[in-house]
Amino acid sequence: VWFNATIVINGCLISPAFCSAFGHKAGETPDELFSVFVSFLAVIVLASLVLICYITATATDGMVVLKERGTNAEPPLTLRRRHSWHVFLSHIWASGQDQVAVLKRQLQAR
Repeated sequence: VWFNATIVINGCLISPAFCSAFGHKAGETPDELFSVFVSFLAVIVLASLVLICYITATATDGMVVLKERGTNAEPPLTLRRRHSWHVFLSHIWASGQDQVAVLKRQLQAR
């Protein structure tokens, strides 16, 4: 966008006929044309941010949630006052038990 804006503005400075091909009216300064390009860029950025927010908000729909077997409800997770989060450490018995034990000790030491 910036490259195109630079070409059009420089073309307008050289030839008014070139400028009119892009809908630029005679008598307008290249600064006004530049502001149109900047406004267009701002709209593109805003639309991109809205799209990213939408994708982020809907991406959590497919998350796996821990549920109790009998009630199929999420288990109530309570925290002590000195704690601020829960962690579930999963591993394969054959190869991961010692690595997860190290992680657990390191997290508890904090």
